[in-house]
Parts: sequence; C-alpha cells; structure tokens
Amino acid sequence: MTGADPKVEAVDDLRRQIARLERASPLGAKAGTERRGVRLGYSEIEARFEGGRLPFGVHEAAARSAAEAPQAFGFGLMLMATVLRQDPRGVGLIIQTAMTAGESGVIYGPGLSALGLEPARVALVRVRNEVDAFRVIDDALRSGALTALVAELWSGEGVDLSLTRRFNLSAEAHGVLAVLAMREPAPQSAVLTRWQVGAAVSSAEIARATGQAAQRGRRPRLGRPALQLSLTRNRRGAARGPRLGEWCVEWDGETCSFRASEALSAPVAGQVADRSDAAVA
Repeated sequence: MTGADPKVEAVDDLRRQIARLERASPLGAKAGTERRGVRLGYSEIEARFEGGRLPFGVHEAAARSAAEAPQAFGFGLMLMATVLRQDPRGVGLIIQTAMTAGESGVIYGPGLSALGLEPARVALVRVRNEVDAFRVIDDALRSGALTALVAELWSGEGVDLSLTRRFNLSAEAHGVLAVLAMREPAPQSAVLTRWQVGAAVSSAEIARATGQAAQRGRRPRLGRPALQLSLTRNRRGAARGPRLGEWCVEWDGETCSFRASEALSAPVAGQVADRSDAAVA
C-alpha cells in the first residue's frame, strides 16, 4: 500500500494553518473592533445592517445640495471618530484636494476635537487634484496601517466601478472604514453604502427659537451638530426588515455616536447656495 500524496498532505496542512489563523485573528480584525464593522450608537440605523454594524469597506457620502458639502464631509469625520473610539490603537487619514480646501476651508484642530477626534491620531494629506487623491487612497488602503479614511472630493466624476472595487478589496482585507465625501453622487461605483447628507437644526437651536430655553431658566447654548441622513444604497443590509431609510440625527462628540434629533417645531431658513462677502452682515 502506497503512502499518501505529499502534495495533498501539503494542501491539507495549509488549510489547517489557515483555519487556525482565522480563529485566532480574523482577516481584517483590529484591536477593539470586530471584523463585521462598527456600531453607530443609533439603533434605527444599525438595524439596517448585518449584525447591527456599518461594515468595513468604502462608503459614499454625497451632499444633498452644493451648499451642504461641508455636512457630507462632516458626516465622514463623524464615522471616523466612531471607528477610532472603538479601536483605541487605530489611526485615521484625512485627504483633501486643493479645490475642496479652498472652497470649504482647511482642517481645524479644535474642530476635530469637538467632533470627538484626537488630532494626534489623525494625519492630513492635501493633494492638488482628485487623480492624486485616488493614488493616496489606493496606497493608504493597501498599506494596512489605517483604521479609517475620509477623502473630501470635489465631485464624483472620477469615481467608477473598477476604482471602488479595488478600494473595497483593500479596505475589507485590512478592516478599514473609508468614506468618499463629495458634492454629488458618483455616476457608477461599487461602494457598500451610499448616503445623502444635508443640514438639520439641532435641538438646542429649536429650544432657543421657540423660547423653551428661557422658559426653563437656562441660557441658550450651542447645539450639537445635526444632520439629515438618507441611506439610498445598502449592499450589506440586514436579512430582515428595510435596508434603506431617512433620519434626522444629532452627533454626540463625547460618546462619538448618533442619536435621534427632536422634532422640528420652529421655522428654518433655507440653504443659501452662494453669497458674496458683502452680503454677510
């Protein structure tokens, strides 16, 4: 009787080694996080995803209007803060093009801190254009050194299926949450989720406008950032129940989580698409 084929034994041995490695440290797992993704702190949104977690991979945050592009970028930074809070050893990377930095403003350290991001754990790269931005994103995701990435792009014209598929493979392999923030949705992409982001009024501002703060004997205060979110694509939806939805949420920078915003009970001025410096009183 002849012995077993050495090639077959080698393949079986490799399979056993891979199984042991996967049990010990699943592919893409990072310290303090699970392979599936991250919690957002708001049960109604978490219910849309498998396991109640926003999955690792590439996500798109598009502004509801051109004037609300900062809100889309801010939403990406909020997601980054959530990831870094759940992974104490993780680091993030923010990418801005010269156009977006000139139009929306540059990154401000105290502003990051107010959102719950520690500036010491975040690196900033400013590039000339979106072609350079895509190169940095590709290299950063493939490096395996990041936990979260947010890229503020001027438009989604350069984002396509092949590019986002490549980004997704790297991000999922290394357990990275990447957000492409832009003024308008990309024509075609393989992102895991697509969000439309707009401005909303915080509960504190509603209380000030309606006089509730004065009635309670409290001084008006600056409210938490509030956003209008619409989940329009979800490739990792929960097996049961709706996969899409729309919510008005507030961001808590102390706990790095979203929460439901109080119902709007005061008139709100519309967004101004463009205005000159002379028009600012």
